[in-house]
Amino acid sequence: MEPPEDLSFATLCTDRLELRPLREEHGEGLWQAVVASQGDLYRWMPWARPPQREGTLAMAAAAADEWYRRSTLSFVVLHLGVVSGIVALKLFRPLQKSVEIGYHLRSDLKGRGLMTEAVGAVVRYAFEEEGLHRIELQAAVGNEGSIRVAEKNGFTRVGIARLADPSPEGGWRDLIVFDLLESEWQSD
Repeated sequence: MEPPEDLSFATLCTDRLELRPLREEHGEGLWQAVVASQGDLYRWMPWARPPQREGTLAMAAAAADEWYRRSTLSFVVLHLGVVSGIVALKLFRPLQKSVEIGYHLRSDLKGRGLMTEAVGAVVRYAFEEEGLHRIELQAAVGNEGSIRVAEKNGFTRVGIARLADPSPEGGWRDLIVFDLLESEWQSD
């Protein structure tokens, strides 16, 4: 069975953004977003040390198959028609109806609420279309932008994953663990 060619059913729109399932044709734009944000990404994302163009393009090329296998649902974030970031639902746990969410946005677009808006749209999709029960979000201690996105979307701090993330300076750092339950989201 082949992966579906048309994933347009999962296109999400907000007031300022369009989120589409990541496809191979988004690879170069995503790479440009990574390059434009290298300093910020390097501090918080282990895969960005150093960023690899081939890895970014390969991720985009594999995205449709990952949708089909339900392993990762990656949405490319388009702002004014330009690839500006990504939001991904990953680490699906079907029995628990649970998933982890991760994201990044071009550094030059930070502080405008765009990632809060994008994550909100994907959270809605996860609960309404995927029928999930729980979404987990992890942010490195000190990553105030990511922490704000979590809090503004109603996620609750539930603990610390101790020394769970490699630090760019060497060694390990703590992650703040957040979650959002579908029942809490519905009451918002």
